[in-house]
Amino acid sequence: MVVTMAICLFLVAWIVLLMRTLPNQYTSNHWRGVWVGLDIAELAAFSATAWAAWYQRQVLVFCMVFTGTLLLADAWFDLMLDAGSPGFTESILSALCAEIPLALLLFFAARRLIRITVEIVMRLEGFDGPVPPMWRIPLFADGLVETLPARLRDLDQ
Repeated sequence: MVVTMAICLFLVAWIVLLMRTLPNQYTSNHWRGVWVGLDIAELAAFSATAWAAWYQRQVLVFCMVFTGTLLLADAWFDLMLDAGSPGFTESILSALCAEIPLALLLFFAARRLIRITVEIVMRLEGFDGPVPPMWRIPLFADGLVETLPARLRDLDQ
């Protein structure tokens, strides 16, 4: 937690520095590589998400969040870099009709999977009732394996 707070303070200073020093316009020699690289990363993320969904693995939650984040970054950069250009309309349509809805779908699906997992653990532990909001659910502590029912411990081995 202390490291995260220190990083937040550093980022505030870094953002102020960037706002004061970066030029309004910049020409890049590696433009194609940046965009092709981002799309390759999105392809890899979607592939990993599809694999994890097909095999029903818990890593699916991470893959969904990662893929959704890449989609939002793609939309952001498209919109910011195409502002004022003839391609801006295409960027808006792409963001509103594809990237942002897909990202939100992935985020909501990841949230749903986490809540389902928590609900199953709650039932196995004998707790009835609704799943609390995510911000109220604590992280699992060390030694959880010893407290899990035998059915789950056998899966771990």
